Amino acid sequence: MERRKYYIIAAAALVLIIVFSVIFLQMQRKDNPVDVNQNENKNDNTSSNTQTSADIDAIETISIEQEVERLLKEIVENGPKDISGYPEYLKNNSSFEKLVALGRPALEYMFELFKKSGGDELKEYVMACASAKIMGIYNEENAIGNTSGREWFYQYGEYEEQNALNVVDEDVNQYKKGEDVGGITLPEGVDRTNLEDVISNYILAWNRSFYKIGEKAIEAHKIYKDEVKDDVTTIYMLVRFAWFEFANDVFTPVEDNQAAPVVMQLRSTENGYEPLGYKQSLGGAYLEQSVAKMFPEDIRKLVLDEYEKVDKELKDEQVKKAKEYLAKLNRSDVPIGEVDKNVEDENMRKAIYLVQRTRPDFPDWNGTREILVSAGEKFNGAKIQCTLETKAEKSGDFYIVTLTRRWGIEIMGEKPVSYWRYKVEGDKVELIETVDNDPVILLQ
Repeated sequence: MERRKYYIIAAAALVLIIVFSVIFLQMQRKDNPVDVNQNENKNDNTSSNTQTSADIDAIETISIEQEVERLLKEIVENGPKDISGYPEYLKNNSSFEKLVALGRPALEYMFELFKKSGGDELKEYVMACASAKIMGIYNEENAIGNTSGREWFYQYGEYEEQNALNVVDEDVNQYKKGEDVGGITLPEGVDRTNLEDVISNYILAWNRSFYKIGEKAIEAHKIYKDEVKDDVTTIYMLVRFAWFEFANDVFTPVEDNQAAPVVMQLRSTENGYEPLGYKQSLGGAYLEQSVAKMFPEDIRKLVLDEYEKVDKELKDEQVKKAKEYLAKLNRSDVPIGEVDKNVEDENMRKAIYLVQRTRPDFPDWNGTREILVSAGEKFNGAKIQCTLETKAEKSGDFYIVTLTRRWGIEIMGEKPVSYWRYKVEGDKVELIETVDNDPVILLQ
């Protein structure tokens, strides 16, 4: 009888141990969530709906590949069966606009599709049109100027490699001397103890790989929330970035991108802030979806409700920074804004396209743009200003298109000028006159 009583007590004790062990493990799981995509992280500073800052790479964002494929399929299935109808069909086409809004990531993915496939059908044509529009070389009336998407890709797919000039931006030397942080080079002189300075310069550094650079990169951002856990700070913000260049004597954005949601993480060290990760999603038509996937629930509505106002404020801040840059150049009289690049004569537009596609640095409109070129050992890598001009004139049944390059440095008392003059009749392009003084600069 005594032995039976002992067994009952031992069994009860064992049950209690198991129960308390399960409760303890459950408490541990709540304190240390494993899945950073779940909203279970609870601490003194955040609510149960706040996204954890444990791992920025785990933040779920839009799948560019899936979205590109979906939109391409949607455009082709609902579009004309003949390519000739696409320039008109793509005007104000919501699916095409969404594809273009995906920006640089979509451009890179579509270029990969071109490389992997040998097709030249409707899909390839739409990819070429979207790529051209993202790059800023799309003709609203004439699309890509021919009926072959693959031919367009062969002309523009290796855009940077085709560029014989070493085109750089104003800050290239600072980044050459900068500090590499996780594959991103922060420019020389960043104050690592200043959070705003680190964030601003990291935004500029991260965006330097944008496809078509300008003379000066300018950013503006608004921080909506920061979370600090241990020594890691997670920042939730809207970011506006643009390359600016001189075109038609106006300082203008190469592409006027809207603000996009960004999550950034930094670690506090004895030497200052060390960037750990940066993830940017999409604005425009994808803004609401991006905010929902990336931002904590308690700030999502605020971000969406005031997005247009904040986007304008950030654009105004970029303009302010642009004015400061112009002042440093003693060019404060140069206006800042958009440039009218329209060519009203459709045949003239086509003639410019046929010539300019062989020299894509030149404007695809009647006008000018300026670039900075790092040229020749004699100049020790100095940045040389160069003005590129496209001028098209109608002459009877054909057009004369002249591309002129004017260098902003004197060699033996003169500023070198190069030009290429073409006769364009229908689809036929003929180089009729040229003077190439570029080697005077490039071979020094």
